Order: sequence, then structure tokens, then C-alpha cells
Amino acid sequence: MTVFMHDFAITYRQALEEQAPVFHAYMTRQGTLREHIRQTAEEANRMLAELTANAPKWPDGLPKQPWLREAEEAVWAAMLDFPDEEEQWRQVREAMRAAAESKPAG
Repeated sequence: MTVFMHDFAITYRQALEEQAPVFHAYMTRQGTLREHIRQTAEEANRMLAELTANAPKWPDGLPKQPWLREAEEAVWAAMLDFPDEEEQWRQVREAMRAAAESKPAG
């Protein structure tokens, strides 16, 4: 895990808890929070790599400033944009309905 992914995962979890409490609670109850955070951190890392693909690099391969900082800011802005609480509830209800419909009758 890169430093960016590690920092992102920590910050994302905190932001999710504070700004998207409905999502956070639902994923915690479902046992999917850790995997969601891992997948989101990987997606953020891919996005960062794409945004800095053509940036000048240091000999170690790390993008130079200000390209790296601007790309990180874009990733943070995109990944920490959570829906409002009403939309969170709508999406959770939809996920619960889909999960119930996919369970075999028994």
C-alpha cells in the first residue's frame, strides 16, 4: 500500500463516518466497511496515477510539484463528495431491497 493509499484510507474512513453516517453505519452492520475502504483507496490511487501519468517525475518516479499536489486535491475532492443524508437513506434502502430480493426463498 502506498503512502497516499494509507493516508487516503484513514482520512476516507473518518470522512465517511462524519459526512456519510448512514453509509458508514450500514456498511459497519453489513461487515463491508473495511473492504469498501480498501477498494475506494485503490480507486483513489488509480485516479492519482492517471492524473499524474504525464507529469514530470523525479528519478524515483514520484511526480513533481505542483502536479502531484493538484492531482491529490482533485482525487480528494472527487472521493470525498458524499450525497446528503436523504440520498444516503435512499441508497441504503435500495441496497437492502436488492439484497432481500437476491436471497433464495427458504
